[in-house]
Amino acid sequence: MAKGAVGEQKEELQELMLIKKTMMKLSQHCYDSSRWKEASSACALDQVGGNVGKMVKDVKEKDTLGLLGKGRRFDRKIHLTCMAGAIGLLKGGQLSKKALLKEAALFSKGPEMLEATEAIISDCFNQIQNCTSEEDILQDQVIIFMQCLTPNLIHSCFKNRIRFLTKNGSDNDFDQYVGEEE
Repeated sequence: MAKGAVGEQKEELQELMLIKKTMMKLSQHCYDSSRWKEASSACALDQVGGNVGKMVKDVKEKDTLGLLGKGRRFDRKIHLTCMAGAIGLLKGGQLSKKALLKEAALFSKGPEMLEATEAIISDCFNQIQNCTSEEDILQDQVIIFMQCLTPNLIHSCFKNRIRFLTKNGSDNDFDQYVGEEE
């Protein structure tokens, strides 16, 4: 790989990390993800062998390509399934709608976000019920659920924050800022 291409990859990776940081900052207004972060850390360390000192050193030295290498060996399905188990979202080897809705009450900040989060969880849970069979493995169900849940939670939070920041909270204000029709 040419030196310029490596520099471009590193720059793009930094841009992506900035976008992720911005999205995480936005979501802090809507959700308390502390339990998810704890579960994520524990499950991630289990997968990469728990060498925290080496990972911290890599981050400090900005060895982003080295971290990418670790990320390539990282199994997202295992990680998300581990997190779901650690948080208590699994009952009888399956995602539990009751446990998911209970988590929504702990996770959501404010009644508006709770209502939206419960609706999103119900929709996403119904999708996995309609699109998966008993033979499907739990990891696939968790991935499908999270692929539905995550973007919808971000979108809901974004809409909530726009409405809050425009004070009168009308759909017209939201459409004006986002440039789309709901």
